[in-house]
Amino acid sequence: MVRWAFPLKRCSAHPKKLGLLVAVFTLGYICIDRNIFFLDRVSSKLPRDILSVDSKYVGGSAKNADQKVDLYHNGADELHLSDLSKGVTEKEVENMKQTVQYLTLDDIKDGKVESNTKKFDGSSMCPEVEDNPNMKGPIPQAVLLIDNLKESEVASIHPELAPGGQWAPDDCKPRHKVAIIIPYRDRQSHLTRLLYFLIPILKRQKLDFRFIVTEQWGNDLFNKGRIMNAAFRLAERLGTDCVIFHDVDMFPQDDRNPYSCPPSPRHLGAFVSNLGYQLWYKEIVGGALAISMADYRTVNGYSNMYWAWGGEDDDMGKRILSLNYTIERPNPVTGRYSMLKHVKRKRTAPKLIYKLLEIAEQRVATDGLNETDKWNVVKMMQRPLYYHIFVDVGEVPQEWRGNGKDS
Repeated sequence: MVRWAFPLKRCSAHPKKLGLLVAVFTLGYICIDRNIFFLDRVSSKLPRDILSVDSKYVGGSAKNADQKVDLYHNGADELHLSDLSKGVTEKEVENMKQTVQYLTLDDIKDGKVESNTKKFDGSSMCPEVEDNPNMKGPIPQAVLLIDNLKESEVASIHPELAPGGQWAPDDCKPRHKVAIIIPYRDRQSHLTRLLYFLIPILKRQKLDFRFIVTEQWGNDLFNKGRIMNAAFRLAERLGTDCVIFHDVDMFPQDDRNPYSCPPSPRHLGAFVSNLGYQLWYKEIVGGALAISMADYRTVNGYSNMYWAWGGEDDDMGKRILSLNYTIERPNPVTGRYSMLKHVKRKRTAPKLIYKLLEIAEQRVATDGLNETDKWNVVKMMQRPLYYHIFVDVGEVPQEWRGNGKDS
């Protein structure tokens, strides 16, 4: 007030000057207010990832202050451009389109779609995990507590990855070309954390790797076996040596647990936190299973007959043992996993599951990968961090809905 008193006192003797001063300040206030209002309206229409600001800075409530729009999983992969402000430039829109490449199986022949993967010209083979000096041992598990990590953030941390989450070392020749297959439904936070967690481990193990996220089309009862068989067919097209079926909530506690291709099926997820790190029965192969392409074909893949929750992993274990394979298991110390808590799929027909498991060995030749009419890939995309396929698994048999007397 002291600073303003003198000029106002002088202007009071000159009404015209006072009026001019008031007009200038009023006009300046109006301009500033209109600009803020305009920016607020524009920012409310733009995806938060474009703006790189949290909603709390653009008028969001405290409840959703830390939520950002994920360009890959909240509709932007379909590019609803009508939702974007006219202030976004054509170049920015084009960059958004390029984050996702739509593919068909005809586009993927003998791994040619992965031409961006690094190639090593020398003859030096990469070391096996047990001989690799880059391994660190126990892995901090703090990242498991982060539930708002975005795929765009993980992609920015790893610009060295080619589309599809592909990477190969350039200082040695990788011994194994691996596809990590992740069955997925409504677990975005877990998926993003798993990718963030696994990428550094796979790089330290000097693997030629890529990720395939396989998701069931629609919201009916889940059929995990069918969507994993569909993903295996994509891995074949990519020319991989083996696949690793990896649940989205399984996090290794030590990077010395090998994600390489095994000589016989390897149950990576044998010792899990919520099971007391115990191996409860011999057929168990759930959580994380590594298997060569040839062995997967021999066991005829996963059964297509299990719906909702449970059965398909134990059925796979029975298939493997029935063909006289040995199920490899990791070192009980370095092979431990942490499992994130989540709401389990509902087991709607346990009696049907038990009946199928009793005759699992008898169905190996007729129920599985060789049934070409049990699933259909509806859509396939090559995202920055993984291949993403949507699989139509067909109609759910009525007896699996839990209403029949035998369920």
